[in-house]
This record gives sequence, structure tokens and C-alpha cells, in this order.
Amino acid sequence: MGYDVTFHAISKSELKKYVFDVLDDPSLAAERSKDIDENEDNQEYIQSIYDNMLQWISSSPQKCDDFAETFSFAIAAISGYLHDFYYSRNFALSFIEGEHRVNFLKSYNAINDSPLSNYRDVSGGAISSNYSGSGFSDDPKAILEFVENHELAVDEDALDSLKRSLNYCIDNDLLFIEASDLVVPFTNESYTNTSKMKAHFLDNITS
Repeated sequence: MGYDVTFHAISKSELKKYVFDVLDDPSLAAERSKDIDENEDNQEYIQSIYDNMLQWISSSPQKCDDFAETFSFAIAAISGYLHDFYYSRNFALSFIEGEHRVNFLKSYNAINDSPLSNYRDVSGGAISSNYSGSGFSDDPKAILEFVENHELAVDEDALDSLKRSLNYCIDNDLLFIEASDLVVPFTNESYTNTSKMKAHFLDNITS
């Protein structure tokens, strides 16, 4: 089925406010949902994301073998309500193999004060499958330099989407993250705010 990849951004303070704080104090979920989006339907959906995350975090950390498909995917979904994000078909940093393989992405469990720090992430911070999310990079500039200095087997539109997302992160001091199948255009499937998606096939990317 391939992969519908999206490149996202979130700030450290947003990650704390809209994810970690809610996991630490579930009573904040409704308030944070309203902060993120004014639309009541979107608020209800964001609340459902929080409900899922709170259910997952209530389980034993030792039994969490699907970190990328749960927590990381949900964080990417929330970020899609906060910032513009970019679409790529079948290309992600997580998919680079061989001599060009560089691990730029860290798992959210690597953040010391994160409520997820005790949870196992077998993905190592990469997209692990369809319908999964990556960890984060706090050095998008290093990723951009890598991409510009290596010839990658990827189409021009996908590479351009990645570069635009990285530059957006650099310009706004944001963390870079990626996800698979958070938006699936062919089936009109979405788990985030598609109005913020930038894609060449939508002709909504300006120079």
C-alpha cells in the first residue's frame, strides 16, 4: 500500500503543554483541546486523541511494544493542528537505508522529564510501519545539511516537502517529526487537521 508521509513541527513548550502536561494531569484535556482549535468538532476529536493516550499510558510500560503506532502517532496528530505540515509519498528520513542511514530522530522516551520516559520504544524513534509516527529531531539544521550534501533516491516533490518542513522548523525554533498515514489522500482518510497540509499535488505550496 505504500506510505503517505507527512513532515511536522512542534515546539518544546507545545510538546509539554499539549502532550506531557495532559498525560500528567488528565483534567487538562478539555482545556487544552479548546486551546488548540476553536472548532467544536475538532475539539471533540482532539479530546479523543487525549483519551487514547491516557488509556495507553495507564498500561504497564513493559507491555508497550507499539510506541510508534500509539504515542508517536498521536503526537504527530496533535502537531497537525498547531502548525502547517508537508506531504510526501513513500519518502521519510526513517526509510533511508545503507550508507546514507543516519539516526537523526530520538524517541520521546529520551526526554528526562517526559511522562513517557519509562516506556519502551522498539522503533528507536523512527517510523516503524504504516500508521505510525517518529520521534523528534531537535537539530533540523543538521538534517537539512545532510539532505543537501547527499544524493538521495527520492523524487523532487518529496525532497522539496522535506526541505520546506525543515526550514520551517529552523526558522521557528521547532522540533521536526514525521508520520506515516496520518493523512491518506487516496481514501480521504485523516487523523489530523488536513487544512494545514501543504502538498504539491494540492498546488498549495508557494515559493
